[in-house]
Amino acid sequence: MKKTLTVLLGISSFLFFACGSDGDSGDGAMKEFSLTIEDTLMIDAGDSFLDLKSSLNSAKLFDDDNTLYTYNSLDHHLDIIDLDALNIKERIKFEKEGPNGIFGTFPFFTGMKIVDKNTFFNSTMFGFDQFNSKAEKVKEFITQNQDKYDYVGDSLAEGEKLTGNNAFTADGKRYYTQFKSGEASAGIAFIDLDEFRLTKKPIADFDKLDKFNITFTMTMGNGTSMISSGESWTPIVEESRVIYANSAMNELLIYDVVKDTAYYKTYTSQLSPNAKEVNFSTKITSQEQFSDEMKKKNQQITFQKPIYNPAEEVYYRFAKTTTQVNDDLTKDTYYLTVFDRDLNMIGETAELPENLNLSTLFIKDGKLLSFINIDDEMGFVVMNIQEK
Repeated sequence: MKKTLTVLLGISSFLFFACGSDGDSGDGAMKEFSLTIEDTLMIDAGDSFLDLKSSLNSAKLFDDDNTLYTYNSLDHHLDIIDLDALNIKERIKFEKEGPNGIFGTFPFFTGMKIVDKNTFFNSTMFGFDQFNSKAEKVKEFITQNQDKYDYVGDSLAEGEKLTGNNAFTADGKRYYTQFKSGEASAGIAFIDLDEFRLTKKPIADFDKLDKFNITFTMTMGNGTSMISSGESWTPIVEESRVIYANSAMNELLIYDVVKDTAYYKTYTSQLSPNAKEVNFSTKITSQEQFSDEMKKKNQQITFQKPIYNPAEEVYYRFAKTTTQVNDDLTKDTYYLTVFDRDLNMIGETAELPENLNLSTLFIKDGKLLSFINIDDEMGFVVMNIQEK
């Protein structure tokens, strides 16, 4: 049965510039939208096992043939899933070790970045390797080993490091990330991979998320060990701009590639909080306290990165808050904000289905697909968001 929900009107938005300006945030036109749950799609994996534990957070959907590429850590291959036929179309098997091993020469393999159907990058502690569709290693990139920095252009000064979420351009030739100076977030950075040219872009107030870091210091033998959990900037790479979304504040940072300028775009919601508050301790010395303070932070508003629907020329962005009903029960409230192509806010609603998986959303044929794990099988809830 279909459920139709009404989206409330966007109230206001305004700009705060770090450097540069793109003018007015919009003409104030307000629109109404409806969200309809249309279907649930289930993938027939046959005798194979699909890796669902990471919620498909590194998967990529190719709209030319509606195939979903997702890394399977169970036996180190890419599953290519046909979302029209709803089955596994093909698998690309990677070697774990050796000359073409995805674990390569770097420790701590953390996943796979899928750029196009013939370009994949693994992620490790010190850098990444590029692979092709034959599972062959094409090139090795070292970005974090202090003894092997060999950048053209900018350099990393003592105490500086590349860190945080990252993304590649559509042609796989530029890598966007962030950099820190000491423990402070300092700005965005990118590497042109053909010549390994590093460019750093210091950004005013880029460290604004640092205040949400929770650091757990443990005593181990004669030394100490630290675990830090913070909020994040996430780059979304487009042809002429890179959108840096963040998880703690109702704003976006936009880097204009053509003009080589960066600016913030800040929004005001009438339905949800517009930022997390530091109502928790940030320096922790026990596991129990760490869990308690993380819970306080994570129950506050968390903003997801926006996802673009080219059919409607709008972005959708979800957010979530959690309310403690009693000692054993919590309730999640979800929010949807709609932006136009220029990233002006044009609508929002809190009337959304429960149990959304906000970490993995895709656009297919103009519809929004939300990944769902049903009895360890891969499924997708199909939603349609339309202007009324």
